[in-house]
Amino acid sequence: MDFPRSPKVSLRLKIFLPFLLLTLAIIGLITTLVNQRFTAEMHRNLEDSLENAGTVFYTYFRNNIERLIDKAGNVSADARLQASLTTMDRPTIAQTVAELYRDRQADLLGLVSPGGTLVTMEGWPIDLFPDPLSEPVITDALNGYLSGDIIALADTLVAIAAAPVLTRQVVQGVLVMGQQMDQSFLDELQLMTGCQLAFLVNGQVPHSTHFPRDRSQAANIFAPLLESTGVIDFLADGEQYLGMRAAITNATNIKQGDLIIYKSLDAALASLGPIRRNIYLIGLGGILLSLIFSYILARSVTHPVEELAAASRAFGEGRLDVAVQVKSNDEVGTLAHAFEEMRTSLLKAREELVRTERLSTVGRMANAIIHDFKQPINSVKGFADLLRLPGIDDHKREKYADMILGGLDRMMEMVNELLDFARGDTKLHLEPVDLNAVVADEIDHLQGHKSDTELELSFVPGEIETITLDRRRIRRVIENLIGNARNALAGRGRISVATAANNGGVTLTVADDGPGIPPEIRQTLFDPFVSGDKSKGTGLGLAITKSIIEELGGRIDFTTKTDAGTTFRVWLPNK
Repeated sequence: MDFPRSPKVSLRLKIFLPFLLLTLAIIGLITTLVNQRFTAEMHRNLEDSLENAGTVFYTYFRNNIERLIDKAGNVSADARLQASLTTMDRPTIAQTVAELYRDRQADLLGLVSPGGTLVTMEGWPIDLFPDPLSEPVITDALNGYLSGDIIALADTLVAIAAAPVLTRQVVQGVLVMGQQMDQSFLDELQLMTGCQLAFLVNGQVPHSTHFPRDRSQAANIFAPLLESTGVIDFLADGEQYLGMRAAITNATNIKQGDLIIYKSLDAALASLGPIRRNIYLIGLGGILLSLIFSYILARSVTHPVEELAAASRAFGEGRLDVAVQVKSNDEVGTLAHAFEEMRTSLLKAREELVRTERLSTVGRMANAIIHDFKQPINSVKGFADLLRLPGIDDHKREKYADMILGGLDRMMEMVNELLDFARGDTKLHLEPVDLNAVVADEIDHLQGHKSDTELELSFVPGEIETITLDRRRIRRVIENLIGNARNALAGRGRISVATAANNGGVTLTVADDGPGIPPEIRQTLFDPFVSGDKSKGTGLGLAITKSIIEELGGRIDFTTKTDAGTTFRVWLPNK
């Protein structure tokens, strides 16, 4: 059958067919890409949630150990306990420990003799407790140190703390205090993380926030997680989960059990159902509108259709900020309005993803702040504990108070520094500064507190003039650069610091003979949260250092070679 050769029909076909095919392709591609993107993002968000839960667990666990150590130290100083030990009478000691067990919130309380024999135990069968001399935490206490650890008793994980009981600085025994990591521990951790959690100890699952229908199969369901070091998929009761394990080890790095962290992948993907249906409905509406209105308005909508096609192409490329301009109230305007609704819906979805990423960044910043504040907080706490000791003279009291005030000032400086860095607004307090004196003072301070006996720290001052700087912030720069080198050396090696006049200013050089900066982070070394060793750094030190130097009108660069060390060079103008 021959089609009429009327230009009117030909124009409609020329407009209708390409437009319809283009609309189908764009909507189909967008629908597919959006579905894939949502699924991938949901998967990544679940992985991030599981990994963050692991970090929260280790932090929460360490905090519980520290609190238990403090409690054990207080109980070991109890006058009743010390008096009972002087009697050397086993029943008297056992009675005193029983009284203390009733008074204190602990799951087990025991006493070990100076010879390493378990004298008495409350809250746990004495014959089921391991040999005290096999536990490093107890041997440390026999040597006069407060310490904590975790042990597995049967299928139960128990956090323990050991404190020496001293009489005239002589160890009369060791107090052992334990707290079970039980269901209440997991319930609190679940509230903090939003993840399902379970303990796996000696092939058993003693506690879990969520059990399969057949509890006896819990260990078998979680078994695949023990063979992987990352996040994997696993099946439980016909439901797909994402999960990972966090190994729980004692002070000698011997595994005592595992924490299983998991979330339902099926439930997470099911939450995307309404969004997917909306996308399909919008896509179907767009196709229907294009089919209807392309026939009716073919001769009069050539220019509007071109504008709509251009907007559709931008939409297909993912540029959702390009709005469809609705210039008429006819059918073409309706079609354009449908595309605008689709764009707005997907734009809101993308903004939600951006918001989720911002929340993740807030979590990393919180971890950074916790890491940086831990040392000054511990220092303040230590000196505060010293102030509480009886019999200290006024000179020491004033010294300890100054140390506490210094630690608080340091924390306030860190708060202001992080706020300035986050706002990108650094307020400088400029004054004439002898850079050599500042460097020497900072090195003296570091040498007075460093415990790296095999670390050599040297300073070669150059003949430089007094320059205008912010004294407090340049000290922070020096501290960050030397601290970065110390972390790289891991307690063994050489750090060389030098100053020199250079090109109308001053050059500060910090060099080490360590392993060098890993190649994969060299290009982004000064970006926030970039660190070669996550266990010793938060990734903010060099970012803050660069920000301070640039505010002072200077610049910073570095050279590094694998296994041949790293040299940072800071140039500051002589204003």
